[in-house]
Amino acid sequence: MPKAKAVMIFLTIFAVALGIFILSWGFDSYTSNKNITATTAKPSSDCGRYMFRVSNPSYDGYAVSFELKNEDYALEDINNVTADGITRKSTEAKNLIPGLTRSIKINDIKIDKNFSVYVDSCEVYRKTCSLEENTCT
Repeated sequence: MPKAKAVMIFLTIFAVALGIFILSWGFDSYTSNKNITATTAKPSSDCGRYMFRVSNPSYDGYAVSFELKNEDYALEDINNVTADGITRKSTEAKNLIPGLTRSIKINDIKIDKNFSVYVDSCEVYRKTCSLEENTCT
C-alpha cells in the first residue's frame, strides 16, 4: 500500500509539472505569434475603413498616373499610395481626406498592360487597372 501511495504522489506531481509546462509553452507561443502578426500585416478590419476609386490610368513608359478619389463614406484619410506592376513604387498622397480626388503620378515604375493600386499598406483591397481598357476595378 505505501508503494502505491508513493506512485500516486509521483504521478500527480508529474501531471501538474507537465500541465504547467504545456500552459507556459502555449502562452509564449501565442504571444510571440501575435506580435509577429501585429508588426508585419495590417489587420483587414483596419483596411476596411478605406474606400477609394481609381480612374483614368495612363502610362508613358516612365511614370504611371491616375485619378484617386477617397470616397465620401470612407472612414480614413489616405496617406500613401502604392502602384504595383513589374516593379513596385510608393508615393505620398498627403492626407487625401474623404470626398476629395487627387491626380497621382508615380515616377520610375515599370508596368506591362495592367497594374495594381492600393493605399496605406492594404494590399488586400487593391484595385487593378487595365491600360488597354482604360479602366480600374
